[in-house]
Amino acid sequence: MTNRAEEIFLKNKGRKDYEISSHISLVNSYVFVQVSKAASSNVKWALQSLEFSSSPWGVIDVNNKFFSPHLSPFQVPSEKLEEAFFLDSFKRVAFVRNPFSRILSCYLHRVVAKPRSPTNKALKKLTGGRGGPDVPFEEFVELICTQNAVDQEAHWRCQAEDLCVEDIRYDKFGRVEEINKDLPDVIEMLYGKKAADWYLNRAASDASPMKTGSSEKVKEFYQNKKTISQIRTRFSLDFEWFGYDESPFRS
Repeated sequence: MTNRAEEIFLKNKGRKDYEISSHISLVNSYVFVQVSKAASSNVKWALQSLEFSSSPWGVIDVNNKFFSPHLSPFQVPSEKLEEAFFLDSFKRVAFVRNPFSRILSCYLHRVVAKPRSPTNKALKKLTGGRGGPDVPFEEFVELICTQNAVDQEAHWRCQAEDLCVEDIRYDKFGRVEEINKDLPDVIEMLYGKKAADWYLNRAASDASPMKTGSSEKVKEFYQNKKTISQIRTRFSLDFEWFGYDESPFRS
């Protein structure tokens, strides 16, 4: 039997993505909905650390949901899931990223640097078997921009559609570009000021599995006006909802 949250999210992504990206805390009454390639490892490390803080356990692998203290939707009763995604008794948060740097980071990290990744396997289905550096960035963008949200791979899916922003009300969209401010703000919202101070004092290292330097490489890779136009058009909801500039050369 489906529930309202499931019906909404499954319009834009597969069930596995829905389960993996939804991080539910019943104890602290919030849902963090993960956007891939938007500092998700950093955010998960911080939130998992705080969830584990009153237990004998600690963070093992932020990117393996089986080790997470957060629940997935399938583990939550339908009435509680309704509360988590739709009622004011729960907070809902997410982190987003400039579409230009996010798509470039996906290409550099998940396609070029990791040719065996599930992301690259999804790309190969679109090219008839070519992947990795054999697919130029311009072709990569053109291919992913032809897809509907439900067909897009998680690491390049339109963020606004991934988060179902038109149907789910969020209390906070943190921005990767302002994560040093926004993540402590989110922690304070969910756990209180002492937790935010702990995070700031800890000066946690970046848990991201790989830095691609995509923000610095934007000028290098976005030389083609058609490529820029394709990103603007396909990811228009991201620019609209999250306030990013539609030029790749301005923040």
